[in-house]
Amino acid sequence: MTADSQRLCRGCFQPIDRRSRKCPHCHAYQQKGFIWAAWLGVLLAAVFVLGILTDVLLTIADHRKQSLRREPPPNYADVVEVQESRLLPPAIHTEQRPQTVPAVIGVLRNNGTQPIASITLQIRCYDSQKKIVDTFQWSYALEIQPGSSVPFKASESSYGNLRPAALPPEDYVSHEVVVVKAHPPTS
Repeated sequence: MTADSQRLCRGCFQPIDRRSRKCPHCHAYQQKGFIWAAWLGVLLAAVFVLGILTDVLLTIADHRKQSLRREPPPNYADVVEVQESRLLPPAIHTEQRPQTVPAVIGVLRNNGTQPIASITLQIRCYDSQKKIVDTFQWSYALEIQPGSSVPFKASESSYGNLRPAALPPEDYVSHEVVVVKAHPPTS
C-alpha cells in the first residue's frame, strides 16, 4: 500500500486503507456522517427522555395541586329555617363574668333532604329606629335530621369572647337571625 492510499484510523490511529469504512484493528467506523448520526441519535433520545420526565413531573404536580385544593363542603343555608326566635337583651350571665351580652333563643328546622351537622348564624340586633346596634356570628356543631327541628341558644358567650354590649339593654328592641352556613356531616 502507498501513502496516498492510506489514512490513520479515527479510533486507534493505525494506518488503514483510505476506502475503509471500519478499522480492521479497533472496528471503529471511519465515516464523518456516522459519528454525527450517532450524536444526533443520542440527542434525540435525551430530548425524548426529558419530554417524558417533564410530563411525569407535571402530572405529579397537578395531582398534588388538586389534592391540596379541596372543595368546600356544600352550603345548605337555604334549607335551614329559623322557625322562631326570641331576643334576650344583654344581661349579666354569671358572677365570674360580669359582662353583658345579647343572646337569642329559638328553633331551627331542616327543610332539606340532607342531615345538617354544623351551622353558622348571624344575629343582628336593632334599636327602635331599626338601626343595627349589635351583630355577632354563632357557629355550632349540631345535628338536624331532614324534616326535624332543634332548639338553639346563640350568644357571644358561646366562645368565651365576651364583650360589653354596644348599648343599654333597653335599646335592643328587635333582631334578625340569618343562616349563613349549614353543612352536612363529612364522610
